[in-house]
Amino acid sequence: VESYLNVPGLGVIPQLPRKARRRAKPARVEKNTPLGVKAPASLVTLSHSTDPSAEAYRGLRTRILFAQAEQPIRSMVVTSATTEEGKTTTAANL
Repeated sequence: VESYLNVPGLGVIPQLPRKARRRAKPARVEKNTPLGVKAPASLVTLSHSTDPSAEAYRGLRTRILFAQAEQPIRSMVVTSATTEEGKTTTAANL
């Protein structure tokens, strides 16, 4: 996709920890976070904030912010090669 569209990829998010994947159901809510907000397990940036996956989301967010330094981003695509690879989870964590 990068070479075809001549646009850079901004990041790759590692697979969520097994514990978080098992609990990543929309109706289930994790314990209170340090911010006092209840967070679904799939929002690793809130429910597992010290996990490497959460750091990867923060890094991706930073790269997105720097990418719009010269010109504002008008649209963005979160994509993957196959189904169930975390597009919705990535968009939610961003």
